[in-house]
Amino acid sequence: MKKLILVFVLLTTSTFANEYKWAKDELLDLQQKYTIYISSILKASKNINQIRKLDCDLSLQQPSASEVSLPGNKVFKIYPLEFFIRVNTLGAYHPTNMSVQDKKYLAEIDRAKIKVSLFMLTNLNTLYAQLAQKPSNTIGYKEFFKKSELHLLSLAKKALTSPTEEAEVLSTEFNLIIQQLSAIPFPPEYSFYRRRMMYSLDTPAAAQHEITRITQSLAEIK
Repeated sequence: MKKLILVFVLLTTSTFANEYKWAKDELLDLQQKYTIYISSILKASKNINQIRKLDCDLSLQQPSASEVSLPGNKVFKIYPLEFFIRVNTLGAYHPTNMSVQDKKYLAEIDRAKIKVSLFMLTNLNTLYAQLAQKPSNTIGYKEFFKKSELHLLSLAKKALTSPTEEAEVLSTEFNLIIQQLSAIPFPPEYSFYRRRMMYSLDTPAAAQHEITRITQSLAEIK
């Protein structure tokens, strides 16, 4: 009986690991494809055929995974990407239905979603694996909380010296991460994100406010 249980655990762990790796690799590849699109679409603004090619090349990359099974019977839902809805080359599509500036911004927001999905997927997989071994492990929560704060701090620092449009995208990424964190059942000492508040990095003053707040929060982690 013990051997059967051991085999089941090993098979289940292997399944989770494979699904996690496959989804992570797909997101990493998709992030790279979005980066290529973002860097190219404005350059093609006067070439309809080139715009069509870029749109079609990216539209073929629509991810097949919408959720990933993680240890402890947890499921992570990957953010849906709007590019594949609004720039649907298999539907009523024309290269000029949307300006290249709007397409670039849409792609940047989608890439921010991909980055958030990657960050959360990677760290939740680690957290849930730790909790599966020891459900009362608050150290795992502490490590996750600190990683999250440091990541948010890096976004705020980047936004501080970024142009307005880039700061807006960073602000979106910042809020998407906080939205994800607010759903995590952190212990009381790390329960800040349950407040579900909206934050802004759109201006240098707003970004500096978040830098100050997060720096103080990191100093208080025990």
